[in-house]
Amino acid sequence: MFSNKSEPLSPVATTNDSYPISVQDDVDVILANDVQSIRQQGHPIVRWLAIGAGVLAVAGTIVGIVLATSGSSDAPPQPTAVPVTTVSSGGFSRILPRALFQQLFPNALPIYKYDNLVAMTAKYPAFANSGTVDNDKREVAAFLGQIAHESANLQFVEEINKANNYCDPSVLKYPCAVGKQYFGRGPIQLSWNFNYGDFATATGKDLLAHPEWVATDPDLVWWSALWFWNTDNGKGSIHDVVGQPGGFAKTTFIVNGVLECGAKPVNREAEQVRIDGFKKYCALLGVSPGDNLSCHTSEFSPKASQ
Repeated sequence: MFSNKSEPLSPVATTNDSYPISVQDDVDVILANDVQSIRQQGHPIVRWLAIGAGVLAVAGTIVGIVLATSGSSDAPPQPTAVPVTTVSSGGFSRILPRALFQQLFPNALPIYKYDNLVAMTAKYPAFANSGTVDNDKREVAAFLGQIAHESANLQFVEEINKANNYCDPSVLKYPCAVGKQYFGRGPIQLSWNFNYGDFATATGKDLLAHPEWVATDPDLVWWSALWFWNTDNGKGSIHDVVGQPGGFAKTTFIVNGVLECGAKPVNREAEQVRIDGFKKYCALLGVSPGDNLSCHTSEFSPKASQ
C-alpha cells in the first residue's frame, strides 16, 4: 500500500547549512544580565523572562510573577501567578530545534506549525529516540528528506493533481464516502481510502467522511505523517527499517513503492531528489548518510517485494 501520488512535487532549494546559535546560551546570558540589573536597582529578583509575546520556561513549567506597578512606593509588590505551558522536548526536538526547523523551511505553510509537530511526535516515543544519537539523526534526516520532497518543502498540503479520487472499492472495510476524494494530503501525502481508514482508526476521527481534515487540522496534518512513518502497513514500518543497512532505500519503497523503486521504476528522477535531500539533512545534522541509498535494485521489484 502506498501513501503518495505518482507525480511527486518538485523540491524547493534551501540555503542554510549550519545550526542556529544555541537558544539556551542566549537565555542564560540574558537572565544573568537581568538579575544583575534588578539587584542594582534594589528590587527583589523576578524569576521570569519575557520573550516576545510569551514566557520561556527555563526548567519545565514555572510560574511567572508580575510585580504590581501602581499604588504607594512603600507598599509591597502584589504578585500575580501566571501559569506557563511548554512543549515537551523529546528525541525529535533535541535534534531539530525550532530555530533550525524555521531555517530549513522558511516558506512553510502556516498549518505546518513546529509546536504541533513536536506534540505529535510524543505519540511515538521511539521515533528519533532510540538511544543512539547517530541513528536518531539519520531518522530525522530521512523524515525531513521524504516530507520535503512530498510537500515541496512544506509549501503544499494537498496534492496538486486532484483528478484521481484514490478510492479502491475492493477494500470493503473502508468504503469511500460519496463525493469524497482520498488524494495526497499532509507532509507525506497520505493517499487512498484504506490508508485514510487505518489512520481514522488510530485517531478516532471519521476521516473517511472528512478526509479534508488531514489538510486543515494542524495536529492531524503532522499526525498523518508520523502515523504512516511508525505504522506497519504491510511492508514494515519506516521507523523499524530506517536504521537497517540500506534503510533509506527501504523508506522510499514504503512511501512510493514501484513507482520509484525496482529494476525499472516509472520515475527514477524523483527517487534521486529524495536521496539528495536525505544527504543534505544528514550533513546539516552532522551524521553520515550511510550506503545503499537507492531502491533501484531487483530487491524492490514487484515480484521480489511480494
